[in-house]
Amino acid sequence: MLVLATSDGQEKKYLEYAHAEFELNNTVCRLLILEIVDGDYRGTLFLAFADSTSANETYGAGRYLDLKKTPGASSITLDFNNAYNPYCAYSDNFSCPFPPKENVLKTAVRAGEKKYHE
Repeated sequence: MLVLATSDGQEKKYLEYAHAEFELNNTVCRLLILEIVDGDYRGTLFLAFADSTSANETYGAGRYLDLKKTPGASSITLDFNNAYNPYCAYSDNFSCPFPPKENVLKTAVRAGEKKYHE
């Protein structure tokens, strides 16, 4: 069980589901994929990440990817074009988990949703 701090000072629990390993911009990357354990989205795979564009080109607290489980699969597709800002980027009324420390990439992910203010 992994507990992540949230934007409103709360905590959310997740199961550590798997790691995705890939190369991006000549950098080897490894991201932890989580499984939601509570609420309406229980059993859904979730990826919270930050990268070198965070707070400059994209939302400072990171972005999210929703992923689909494929029983028996040994690989998963990460389509960063579908990366989106958490709801707390738009309103303080939401509780959004921060990416785990291991999901802060040292390279840029220049795909997906950018800062909404611009």
